[in-house]
Amino acid sequence: MPERLIRLPPTEPGLDERTRERRVVLQKIQGMTPEQIVSAGIRAGITKPDGGLAEPYAPTESDADLV
Repeated sequence: MPERLIRLPPTEPGLDERTRERRVVLQKIQGMTPEQIVSAGIRAGITKPDGGLAEPYAPTESDADLV
């Protein structure tokens, strides 16, 4: 299945500044390799090198009640 990229230009008229910023980030992410995306998640403290979620993103025993 071919990759589908979402094209949301940050220069589109009428956008507020935060939407513009999010669209710039989306474009940067879409230009990254899978390895770069994994590395960014680790640097941001979202994921661990083993692929699991880092604290505070990792589910806890009390989260089982939410499922």
